[in-house]
Amino acid sequence: MQVAVCGDQIGWRNVTRLLVFSTDAGFHFAGDGKLGGIVLPNDGKCHLENNMYTMSHYYDYPSIAHLVQKLSDNNIQTIFAVTGEFQPVYQELKNLIPKSAVGILSDNSSNVINLIIDAYNSLSSEVILENSKLPEGVSIAYTARCKNGVVSEGENGRKCSNISIGDEVTFSISVTSKGCPKKGKPETIKIKPLGFTEEVEITLHFICECECHKDGIKNSQLCHFGNGTYECGACK
Repeated sequence: MQVAVCGDQIGWRNVTRLLVFSTDAGFHFAGDGKLGGIVLPNDGKCHLENNMYTMSHYYDYPSIAHLVQKLSDNNIQTIFAVTGEFQPVYQELKNLIPKSAVGILSDNSSNVINLIIDAYNSLSSEVILENSKLPEGVSIAYTARCKNGVVSEGENGRKCSNISIGDEVTFSISVTSKGCPKKGKPETIKIKPLGFTEEVEITLHFICECECHKDGIKNSQLCHFGNGTYECGACK
């Protein structure tokens, strides 16, 4: 969490960001702090002093979902370099963290460079789209047109795999509104490929009424005994 949110202290540049997490053990997550009497949820903010985390006695561990969001917000791709004993554990964690990879360290860690190269090649061969929080009543659907004419829809419509530099893939995005926002104001959603800084910003303008509503005739004789407003060719 600190590596993700402490950009200035870590020295992240505006390039592809890889975080290599090397361990020979499992991991803690939200709720484990109760064992030490720590119940305040992690605040997802930077608390580094002299390269040391200063709030371990105050804030609980982050939840996996919280960590996923911060990694995504900061365009960080994670490589878990772990011993064989814990590979299944981190493989399950990888499935919850988009744009992450797992590699097995040898006993003396001599294969760490090749592990990182293999993991990077795996990460860079996949494009996954994500969007910001949608306004109430708005849904979004993706269709991916990947290599060799492969078309995917639904959740798989967000991504294309096994692509190389120079390959071109296309995503079609459909935004649907089931109703009007309470105040009818424009709303903005953002769509971006995970691990990249580029994004597309879409502003939604909701057409909640037809123009002819402005020209309604109250108590119109065209309605039943004048009971109603005649607008858009109908009585209301």
